[in-house]
Amino acid sequence: MGNEDLMNNSKAEKHLEQKRKSKKIKKFYNLLDFVVVKNKNTKTQKIKYVKVSKQTQKRGKIRKKKITTIKKRILRERNEKKIKMEEDLVNQIDLLIMNEGKADESKCCDDLNNQFTELKVSEPVELNLSQESEEVQYNNLNHIQHSRNFREYCDHFITQDIKKFTELIFKDLFKFQENKFQQNPVKAKANKRYVVGFKEVKKFLIAKRLKLMFIAPDLARSKEVDAIVNDIKILAIEHNVPYVFSIKRRHIGYLLLKKVPVSIVGIFDYQGTTDNVNSLLKSVQTERNNYKSKIKGVFL
Repeated sequence: MGNEDLMNNSKAEKHLEQKRKSKKIKKFYNLLDFVVVKNKNTKTQKIKYVKVSKQTQKRGKIRKKKITTIKKRILRERNEKKIKMEEDLVNQIDLLIMNEGKADESKCCDDLNNQFTELKVSEPVELNLSQESEEVQYNNLNHIQHSRNFREYCDHFITQDIKKFTELIFKDLFKFQENKFQQNPVKAKANKRYVVGFKEVKKFLIAKRLKLMFIAPDLARSKEVDAIVNDIKILAIEHNVPYVFSIKRRHIGYLLLKKVPVSIVGIFDYQGTTDNVNSLLKSVQTERNNYKSKIKGVFL
């Protein structure tokens, strides 16, 4: 009896397992179980896309950039030159109109009088050269052509070697200063590598803190700027600070990541680029000697 009961129990268990499996298979193939019915109460929210046409201005007062005294004087001189040019043009036009009227009257009289006269050969007219044209010829003869990119205050020639060394020096100094600012901005402000602008350079030059100066050779033509540059050159010679004319204002600003062109740069410490500085100063000295020799050749 015991064995028969065990057999029956095992058969019953197998039968139950088969039923369970059949039920699972049926559920798997019943597609209605997988249909999702949406609740009517739930509301879907549509995403609102914002159209960005213009950048919103910052609220609050925005300070206007102050124009420096040098810039004000330069603008004033430019305005005065513009007014003079306009006045000269007006005067020239008036003279031309007057001359044309006189020429027409003289032609009428000459045609009547010269019907029975022989033609005369016109004598050569001597032109009086102005001071400006003489200066241009003077410079062309002596191969020292000053222009907007190479002003009269420059006292040495600019070569590709000088430009190359200055670019390397600026890149190195900018890299060193940025690394210091990332490490400790307080110490970096106290120990700057370079300073920019006429005011700052002159201040630290008087304090005998500068070791090297770079002046842009393409500064604006103005009496004030020329006077400031001459003062800085005299101070540099007194304090034995070498100064170099190499690359343009915009290029200096680009290398130092400034938004504006830079006219002058004063360097406190060029440690790390001493080789470049030494080679630059050698090439500058040779070009300065060449410049002086050409000027001496003029007066001999």
